[in-house]
Amino acid sequence: DDEAMNLEQDADATLLTELPTDLNAYAEQYEGFSKVQHLQFVATVCPSVNVEALTLALATLRDTPAVVLQKELEQSLRLAHKDRGTSPPEALPASYYANLEKQAKTNALRLDDDMKSYKQNMAKENIRLTSMELAAHFKDTANFDEARRQYVRTRDYCTNSQHVLDVFVSAAEMAVISRNWDFAFSMTNKARISAAFASNELARGKVSCIEGLALLNKGLFYEAGQKFLAVPVLEDGSSLVGISSRDLALMGGLCLLTETPR
Repeated sequence: DDEAMNLEQDADATLLTELPTDLNAYAEQYEGFSKVQHLQFVATVCPSVNVEALTLALATLRDTPAVVLQKELEQSLRLAHKDRGTSPPEALPASYYANLEKQAKTNALRLDDDMKSYKQNMAKENIRLTSMELAAHFKDTANFDEARRQYVRTRDYCTNSQHVLDVFVSAAEMAVISRNWDFAFSMTNKARISAAFASNELARGKVSCIEGLALLNKGLFYEAGQKFLAVPVLEDGSSLVGISSRDLALMGGLCLLTETPR
């Protein structure tokens, strides 16, 4: 599948003896799970900074309900220290993870109860808001596939075109994180025909970005470059999807060069 193929590509990536930029400056271009994935990639392709990259990735998720991912990063960090011959930091106590899991479970139960109540009362807007909150809960726990499905389910309770657009863009974002490129395309196609799409600059930027990443991962470099360069400049500093503003120009230019006569 697409995810397996991408993992193989990561494993086959050319190893670097040193990172050609400052790790902290590089990481600061991204946020959330996108930041974590970029740091994991750096740890894979540049063993000389794998401990530092994984330490930053783990710190990014500290005190969040993404327990499974934190445990995976902890294990990777221990192995990186072992390969380097250094002592790993003290493992986080079991109580730390237990508290996070308890909080996540409590939040999920609350949202489930709210959803049942609103459905009984046919409170459509409350159902939509709770459904979006539930999707965000799945995202926060790093259950991206379930978050994607929950965003899609929210479509039935949207009452205007902006709500519909939000659903499709959010679902596409989850598909990017989980590398489900076909689903990402499906959602961006639906977002583009939403009545609110043309007037929403942030949504247009995210959609072009998502499509560019999807095309890039399918090996369609020239088409990806066109998408990256079509992303509007967002003056309010809004973040895009899995890519920094610096990446846009660089990757857009490099992708377009693939079909330039030499």
